[in-house]
Amino acid sequence: MAFAKVAYRKYWLEGCATSDTGVAAEPAASIGFGRDAVLAGMRGAAVKDRLVRENEEAVRKGVFGSPFFLADGEPLWGSDRMALLAQP
Repeated sequence: MAFAKVAYRKYWLEGCATSDTGVAAEPAASIGFGRDAVLAGMRGAAVKDRLVRENEEAVRKGVFGSPFFLADGEPLWGSDRMALLAQP
């Protein structure tokens, strides 16, 4: 969750291209992950294969847009819906 918050800020508020591995590694490093390890992981085949599988699963579940959440089977889309996830 911490990574997502920092990465979304970089993209939406700072206008950074988070598709760039160098830019994407910055949020991870800012929350305590080793930058070199993060970059190596992003370049590894296992991580890329998992990304493909996760995206296929998301499409199967009807996920669209970002951020998108499934809470108790209910789809929630958009940053304005994030507060709903924090409610008991």
